[in-house]
Amino acid sequence: MPQRNPYLDCLRWLVLLAIFSLVRPVVALEWGPLDGPDYYDPARHNPFARDPAFIAPTLDLSGVGQYHIYVPGFLDNYFWVTMISDTYYITTLHTMGAYFADRDIHFYHDNDPTPAESIAIDDTYHTVLRDDVWIGRLKSAPSSAVKRYPLIKRPEGTNWAGIPGIDTELYLVGDRAGEGGEAQSRLGLNDISHHYAGDLYFTYDFNQRGVDEVRTLCCDSSAPSLVANPYANFALAGLHHVNQDVNLSSLASDIAAEVYNASGGAESVTVVSDLAGDLNADFKVDQNDRDILLGNLGQGPGMRHIDGDVNGDGYVDASDLSALQLNFNKTLSAPADFNGDFAVNKVDMLAIGNHWHLTGATHADGDANGDGIVDVKDFNLLNASYLPIPWTAPPAIAPVPGDLTKDGLVDNDDSNIVLGCITSGCSPQDFARSDINNDGVVDASDLQILVSNWNPTGPADINNDLKINNEDIAVLLRNWGATTNLGKAAGDLNLDGVVDAADYAIMTDWWGRGVSDFAAQAPLVPTLVPGDFNADGMVNAADYVLWRKNPVGFPADAYSTWSSYYGQPGSGAAARTGAAVPETATFMLFILAVAGIAARRRWRAVECQN
Repeated sequence: MPQRNPYLDCLRWLVLLAIFSLVRPVVALEWGPLDGPDYYDPARHNPFARDPAFIAPTLDLSGVGQYHIYVPGFLDNYFWVTMISDTYYITTLHTMGAYFADRDIHFYHDNDPTPAESIAIDDTYHTVLRDDVWIGRLKSAPSSAVKRYPLIKRPEGTNWAGIPGIDTELYLVGDRAGEGGEAQSRLGLNDISHHYAGDLYFTYDFNQRGVDEVRTLCCDSSAPSLVANPYANFALAGLHHVNQDVNLSSLASDIAAEVYNASGGAESVTVVSDLAGDLNADFKVDQNDRDILLGNLGQGPGMRHIDGDVNGDGYVDASDLSALQLNFNKTLSAPADFNGDFAVNKVDMLAIGNHWHLTGATHADGDANGDGIVDVKDFNLLNASYLPIPWTAPPAIAPVPGDLTKDGLVDNDDSNIVLGCITSGCSPQDFARSDINNDGVVDASDLQILVSNWNPTGPADINNDLKINNEDIAVLLRNWGATTNLGKAAGDLNLDGVVDAADYAIMTDWWGRGVSDFAAQAPLVPTLVPGDFNADGMVNAADYVLWRKNPVGFPADAYSTWSSYYGQPGSGAAARTGAAVPETATFMLFILAVAGIAARRRWRAVECQN
């Protein structure tokens, strides 16, 4: 028997402690408002109650397995894996972690509370996608009674926005508070309140799903969210991660490629969409799908939708060909994807503005909800599924003093360049553009010009909160068509006296600016005193030394200025324009710049001593 390495064992325990230090030992789905009534009903929400009232009586949860981690005095918890092929499963990194060896997964047949089979994890393989999505493998394949789930794939922004009448029901698997353990899976129904990038968020509102609705809380991690897909029974949409879901739709292709490659082509993941006849999940029914069906014509039983079984009877025959023909040339896109590029973005946003209040509009003309008029309901649909993309400034119309980066904004990106030239030296190019008043020196007067033109969010920040979002566009839409002399405050962004499509077009250019941009913040500039050349808070000998060693960039009267202010406080107190509290990020950059000068001096001194 091989000897255990005590140091390796210790390391494993430390890794385990680090991974699970934030995981509480209770898993929970919240069945009602926090600290409010509990609406959990075993007949409705317990798959093992064998009650006809169960909210998913025909849907198969057998492919959702559980595993147990028990560390005496530290952790006693159950987590989930979800099978996506014969031996490959998906879960979360922060629950599976580095301590996954010698772990068995328990599966339940036909919602039977007794585990029907247990399969050991193959600890020779795993991979991680998107930081927390863990793909693992079992040592052997479960029986055919354990379902393998396809991944649901949708165009960006489609049906993930919590819109009544459009969303697919989402089934949340989890454990009710205090009931964690094997065979304690509970099921709730929810809508997506919003999605951002790769995450899906749930908001408990008790409206759409009534007593069936739940919220995910801390420590529901690794449980799946499933959708009832008509061609795949249950399909996997997401994995609980903190208080939201990782959106597996955006990872479907990567997951499928990983399983195919890792298995040497022996296993594959099924990917499905919501469009009947879309056999290859590319969001359209075309000749490629027809070719797949024709290649399997006459096959059965046991055929799947991806094989050409469009009507779901297990065979691929003429009736499936007829069903596919009914959707031929149809595409699956978000309600507000007006140009059909499978993304909801600025182009679609502009389509609404260009057809605002147009009656008899078609889908392509901005009518997202199909009621024949383009109005705020259509914008709400678009905004709920808008694809977040990195914001880029439109071309500057005219140069503004202080806009060193020439992006149409005067913001922290510009002030940092000026501060760098004042405190730590800069390139000739940066010096030239930082000398805004062209007096041959970069100093407080240049910063003052920059701050007087401060405009970090451009012309569309109507309420001046340094973010361009729903609050701004609401003003514009409310005043649509009005003549005004209030300018930006009323939504007249181009200042032509009327609020119209031209202002809306400007809004689309700036939409999202400031929501997560560092540069779009209130300015912070140091209160510089003449002669404080190193910005260390005092006018002293250090400033004289800095001037003597590198006089380039200093004004001709630098010495007289220094001597006049010698001994006075300098820039130690930094002040935000119009506020008493400094903006921390910029202030820290300023401090680091000053510290960098001192560090370089100290380093040179050490070199001389050695």
